[in-house]
Amino acid sequence: MKNIIYLLAISIIGLHSCAKEMSKKEIRQESAISPNFVDIVSESGLNDFLLNTTNRNWRDLDNFYLGSVKKYQNRPEINNFKCAAIQGMTDFYKMLDDKSDKATERVSFYAEEMAGLKNCNPNVLYSMLVRLQGHWEQSKIVQIASKGYENSLSLTNAMSKSIPEYETRKRGMEDLASLFGTKK
Repeated sequence: MKNIIYLLAISIIGLHSCAKEMSKKEIRQESAISPNFVDIVSESGLNDFLLNTTNRNWRDLDNFYLGSVKKYQNRPEINNFKCAAIQGMTDFYKMLDDKSDKATERVSFYAEEMAGLKNCNPNVLYSMLVRLQGHWEQSKIVQIASKGYENSLSLTNAMSKSIPEYETRKRGMEDLASLFGTKK
């Protein structure tokens, strides 16, 4: 039940914030809850991974992610799928708690992936970059934090300050900025 409420809240907040940031053409391509987004989540089975974590681990979602991204790469809402799946790995499947070399390798991959998304979640990216300290050169952390910050900036600024997610996102932006030495 908690996962259902969480997924619904992410979807509602995503729709609200994406709608303010993007042009009408981009909204059709990137909207967090468009008919296509719901279809890709249901069609791909991502919702099952996010709602049914029993007997699964982050490696299962990682394998699912790789296959789904390849399968749905031409879908306009693929970035929303990527963001939701990456957040699922960090929040529901606790990938960041796994200190194995394989987990570190995958966190590296997903940090770069998240930073490159126009709908980058600064809180998730920050957590991944903190996890990668000591594994990456500081210059790479600065580069990825800066890229994620820039990709998060428009969406964060476009959000209504009255929605609860705004303050959380703003703190995430401040955390990212602290990694590359800029007070934004």
